[in-house]
Amino acid sequence: METTLKPHKETVGTMVCIIISGPSLNEAREQVKKASLKADLLEFRLDQFGFSQIEAIAHLKETTTLPVIFTLRSRSHGGEYKGDEQQRLEEIKKILVLEPDYIDLEYDVALSFYPEVKRISPETKLISSLHDFAHTPKDLQSVLDMMKKDYISLYKIAVMANSCLDSMRMLRFIRDNAKKGLKLGCVCIGEQGIMTRILGPKFGNSLAFSVLHKDLVVAPGQLAIDELMGRYHLRTIGNETAILGLIGDPVSKSPSHYTHNYVINDLGLNAVYVKISVQPQELHEFIDYAKKLNFLGLSVTMPLKKAVVSLVTEESPDSGIGAFNTLRLNQKKVEGANTDGIGALNAIEEFGLVEGKRVIILGAGGAARAIAWEAKKRGAEVVILNRTVENAAALAGSLDCKYGSLNEFSAYALQGYDILVNSTSVGLFSEKTRLPIDASNMLEEKVVLDVIPGKEETPFLQEAKNKHCTIINGNTMLMLQAVEQFYFWFSNTISREELKKSFNEAFKTIRE
Repeated sequence: METTLKPHKETVGTMVCIIISGPSLNEAREQVKKASLKADLLEFRLDQFGFSQIEAIAHLKETTTLPVIFTLRSRSHGGEYKGDEQQRLEEIKKILVLEPDYIDLEYDVALSFYPEVKRISPETKLISSLHDFAHTPKDLQSVLDMMKKDYISLYKIAVMANSCLDSMRMLRFIRDNAKKGLKLGCVCIGEQGIMTRILGPKFGNSLAFSVLHKDLVVAPGQLAIDELMGRYHLRTIGNETAILGLIGDPVSKSPSHYTHNYVINDLGLNAVYVKISVQPQELHEFIDYAKKLNFLGLSVTMPLKKAVVSLVTEESPDSGIGAFNTLRLNQKKVEGANTDGIGALNAIEEFGLVEGKRVIILGAGGAARAIAWEAKKRGAEVVILNRTVENAAALAGSLDCKYGSLNEFSAYALQGYDILVNSTSVGLFSEKTRLPIDASNMLEEKVVLDVIPGKEETPFLQEAKNKHCTIINGNTMLMLQAVEQFYFWFSNTISREELKKSFNEAFKTIRE
């Protein structure tokens, strides 16, 4: 399937709002000065200001030419205003004489207050807002319907995402209501809600909220403006933007949101890449949402590589591996590929072809399966060693290769090998120098690959280096498998050579 992308350009549908929180007047003034260079409008969080004099707020408003939202949030809605509700409404009346461009009013403010706002400041537009710091309501449409009132120009809903499915429901909700012409500034908060802050413009959000830097975050999961604009190029995200993502758990340690968005920006692709924590029990429903929301492609990591096989609807040359690390989607079908093995073998073959060579693979998981499959395809003799021998036997049986226990490594090493691959998770979650095998049994001057990304030299590779081996770290494999992923998503649009050059630069930036 050929993927054709329209060139990316700056969009105008979503206004970027930077929150000004002070707390001192001098701090607020400095924030306004810096934010005015990056935003389309500013939100003055008056409840967080350490000053309340009308003259000071008026002066602050005059320091920017951008539109301004006034917000005096009560504690019951997650704000810092300490007075009771009647006092708060009286305070709002006082600040309305400054004629802000927008005033944010919680959805449960008395109906009688709305005409009062218009009487005091007729040109001020009203935002109706709802915050839920515990969960995302199942029926977001009913929530919006409850919020609808006369005089409202824009609806803001910020609710806690407790799973990826909450965020996917929010994106669908934004899309469906933006199509009706409603002005929205809706997000899920929390770590699971980050993707809604990035992808909102694609689905029609009218407002995107941010802060100048992470120390000024006022809600969980909020991103600083430079991250939104730089890493995720928010200004270019629109209806035609292709969504790519990493799914699995954990995904927090993956550098893919750095590297992949670097490549997207470097090559001028109209796309954006996000990381999404997806649990196995959420996978089927997530993929259903992803198809309906026009996601283009997904990288798949543990523990989902085998689970996605049942969701792939198209025949794949990699089906025999029994695991996919890459999906390409449209509303009707899901295609699968496995680039793990290709990336690993391409990295190894930079030092010589594997045909006729003996390869020992430590581990029997998804990565081991993909590497063994590709090594066999390229003519290597493969041995699988695993802590649980039954798993090694099952994998070896499906690929017609030898197997044994990790405890037997010394015996297999005595028989000789040319290439040693560590595909176990030892070293991934811990800084301990624990190894999957006794390092003293490693052979000298062999090619050794550790699939764990991140460090240039894991403890496993350090021991191999001591044996004068040629070492290959997980970053190299990760980079080369990513090249193949992008080629799978954007076939006939961009070459492998261009991708490899760009990914080389991307990985260099994270090393620096």
